Amino acid sequence: MKSLILWTLLFFPVCLFSQTALEGGLLLGASNYLGDIASETIEVSDTHVAGGIFLRYPAGKHFFFRPGVYLTHLSADDANSKRRAARGFSFEADLFEATMIVEWHFLGNSRRKAYRSRQRVMSPYLFSGVGFTLADAVVSLSEETPVEALREPFPEADDRAFFLAVPFGGGLRFNTGGPFALGVEVGSRAVFSDYLDGVSVNGGPEANDWYLIGGLTLSYVFGQGGGTGCPTF
Repeated sequence: MKSLILWTLLFFPVCLFSQTALEGGLLLGASNYLGDIASETIEVSDTHVAGGIFLRYPAGKHFFFRPGVYLTHLSADDANSKRRAARGFSFEADLFEATMIVEWHFLGNSRRKAYRSRQRVMSPYLFSGVGFTLADAVVSLSEETPVEALREPFPEADDRAFFLAVPFGGGLRFNTGGPFALGVEVGSRAVFSDYLDGVSVNGGPEANDWYLIGGLTLSYVFGQGGGTGCPTF
């Protein structure tokens, strides 16, 4: 009896993966930012490496749930903007994101069939979700920053480092016909705050800040070997 219980405890997680077709994956890409500092459009020089890990599991024919965590760095400098160069603000922030994303594969998800038949299937998708972002921005001033540019000293009174995050975007998933899947995606992150860069009252408090993450994904599909499945008792 003890042997049966031990065997069941060891085998059950593998059996569960087989039933749910869980994926574990990595994202490697880049990030950028839109806010009160530097240009009002994306500045290439402020692009930074982004990385993350995620799980992905199916919920019907068209949907995947994808919890994940991501790390990157954000920065911007007024020196890169002709309009704002005289103000002389800049900021740096290490960023941590944890989100639950839902992918909508509007052409359907034939992952199991593709694996078992060794077919290669491309699946475009849209995604959105919810989570939180941690980013404690540090604002710096240049030696030429005019006194009149400061409405209040930094850090501003309402500055914060914790944000609600709503990611949304799109991507393309490629089933290799084996246990691996490749992908590419890009998405924006709404944080519903003007303090992602640490500047609001001293900048443009009427508009919130954003950041973007995009990159390549590689995931391993557990439980797709087409085995006999779980035993019944």
